[in-house]
Amino acid sequence: MISTLLTALLLAVTPTTANDDPLPPGGSFVDDNGSVHEADIEAVSAANVTIGCNPPFNTRFCPLLPVTRGAMAAFVARALDLPETTTDFFDDDTGSVFEGDINAIAEAGITVGCNPPNNDRFCPAVTLTRAQLASMLVRAFGYAPDGTDRFTDDDGLVHEAAIQAIAAVGVTKGCNPPLNTQFCPGQPVLRKQMASFLTRALELDPISPPPPPPPPGSVSCIVAEDAPNGSLEVVPGNTEVIDYGTVWKIRFEVEGGLGVDAACFAEQSLRILNDLKGWEGVTFQQVDDDSYTIRVILASPAKIDALCWPLITGGIFSCRSGNTVNLNSWRWETGATPFAGDITTYRQYLVNHEVGHALGYGHVGCPGSGLPAPVMMQQTKFTAPCVPNGWPNP
Repeated sequence: MISTLLTALLLAVTPTTANDDPLPPGGSFVDDNGSVHEADIEAVSAANVTIGCNPPFNTRFCPLLPVTRGAMAAFVARALDLPETTTDFFDDDTGSVFEGDINAIAEAGITVGCNPPNNDRFCPAVTLTRAQLASMLVRAFGYAPDGTDRFTDDDGLVHEAAIQAIAAVGVTKGCNPPLNTQFCPGQPVLRKQMASFLTRALELDPISPPPPPPPPGSVSCIVAEDAPNGSLEVVPGNTEVIDYGTVWKIRFEVEGGLGVDAACFAEQSLRILNDLKGWEGVTFQQVDDDSYTIRVILASPAKIDALCWPLITGGIFSCRSGNTVNLNSWRWETGATPFAGDITTYRQYLVNHEVGHALGYGHVGCPGSGLPAPVMMQQTKFTAPCVPNGWPNP
């Protein structure tokens, strides 16, 4: 039975104030582009039900991450704007970041615990199943079954009535579209699925974000004919750290007179380095002073030959010297033969490969025919029997 407190709250369920700021290209998060749940993820984010999975940056949503019981308590408590309580209902959530939310949903009658009949434990770190979520939503919103048995895989379950109840009001459609004859009650709830469940339960309008920007490296940044003068010019700009990991500070420099827009080159390169398919455990920040840990230079073939000496680059290769990455502008502009005209992938490879050397990685070979070439393979020369690839983690 829903408590008096929760009944009052449900008379006008209104999530916390929505964020009306326009969404950037691709939306609030970098890791849900193209997901069928993306519009629902944006809806619960705008309603401040979730803020992301990598605080304080919150640039990622982690759509494939299973939801724990503790995390779901926080989602529900935020969604219903439940008040705090001083009552400590469970023995196993002391010190949990979710303890306040767990007690709030217990006070509201949304959870009774995880070890009946005692129910003195909540099991906050245990993954929530779809069946358990159904029961939690029924207690939160007061749904009732309509007598229709929509699924073939929940017969006899303690949660069956709750599953049928959330199906009756359209909060769930099933787990095997387009037939949707199954609910998959024992499967874990993923964060992307949680977003869709709560969007429907709260009757939020899905929010489709603007299309994502073009892939990093797809913009050539070429604005004029090359007339290099041999001088190196630091690209102005200081960016914020956007994710967890060891921070590498990058100072970009471009040879004067190149027909490449320096700010555009730095922006494209930084996007390449910070892509989800990039180097694991590190994040990159642009600086324009001497606090850098890596210099990335884009220069003409002649200048690169001088910077790379005594390594012989012959006007056609790039190199790394100490903590300085020297990129051949001719390669940035034209690519390499093994990439068969795919200059975007080549630019991704060029930046990731040479910066990879600065991170301490050496050359490797092809692991097998038809596989993506490792980014530390010398792909400017050849990729066979592998296929071209620009990413450390494709």
